[in-house]
Amino acid sequence: MTSQTGSEELRITNDVDVKHYLMIDAYQTWWVQGKAYLCRIVDMLNMGYVDEVLFGREVVDELPRLVAEWVRLAQIRKRRGTADPPAPF
Repeated sequence: MTSQTGSEELRITNDVDVKHYLMIDAYQTWWVQGKAYLCRIVDMLNMGYVDEVLFGREVVDELPRLVAEWVRLAQIRKRRGTADPPAPF
């Protein structure tokens, strides 16, 4: 019996590739406690828990690129007819 994560299940059943981002933007966490966190970050990347790690100013600088990619993927899914229905607000 194979165990699937929620991300794997979404990719298989709904053709949705979920990305996981780790954004580190705390001076104390990174610059003071950095070595221990660096090991954990490398582990998360190697184990596939995180697709991309953004540090400090990079969070703000890279967010437009990430959002553009999300919009592009959403448009592709909409054209394919696999887009999620609107939320019932």
